[in-house]
Formats: sequence, structure tokens, C-alpha cells
Amino acid sequence: MYLKQDHFKQVLAERVPDADKLFHHSERLSSKAMLFSSGDNLAIIYVNTVVFLKVGDKIKLNSNGWTTNTTKKWINKGFDIVGKLANIYQKNWQWYLKENGDVREYQDNMIISSVNA
Repeated sequence: MYLKQDHFKQVLAERVPDADKLFHHSERLSSKAMLFSSGDNLAIIYVNTVVFLKVGDKIKLNSNGWTTNTTKKWINKGFDIVGKLANIYQKNWQWYLKENGDVREYQDNMIISSVNA
């Protein structure tokens, strides 16, 4: 499988230098999820949405409105892969991001640091 043009455009929209060189490795995670990586850069795409994007020291999270257990699973898998001490969890139908002991409400397209404090 390859990084589809619309996914690539999502990455380019982040204004990443040398975006065309970001993803040299691809790996199927499930029938609907793919991992693309190169060096420290990583993207997890689930059902046509880049749910986890790490470039440099920034991570962008996006459910595209699909706050399902499986979307949450792939975002948390991204944290595990990059060694970020964070996770998304759900309470009373609302998603939250727990990071370095702090909890805040999840929002699509939120950007966090990839560095553990």
C-alpha cells in the first residue's frame, strides 16, 4: 500500500519541509490502518484519516469526528510507537488526552509536543 494522494496533501498542509521524503517505510497495521514512517517521522492512517502524525518534535491528532474505540486505539498506538507518555481515554462519551499527569479535553487537530516532560 502507498500513501494516497489525499493523505499526502494532509501532510503537505502541515507545511513540513521535504514532505515528499518523509515516508519511506509502510506497514499494514490492520485491514483499515497503515503506518508510514521514515526516521523520526510517523503517520498512522485509519479509514482515510491521518489520525496520528509526528513530524519533528510535534504530534498532530485527528479523529475527523469519528471518536470510536478503534480510532482511539490507533492514536494510542502512535504514542506507544514514538515513546510518548500520553494516551487518549473516554469518560462519559467525551475523549480526554492524558499527558505527563495532566488531563485536557481532546480536540481534533490538536498539536502536542512529542517530547516527554
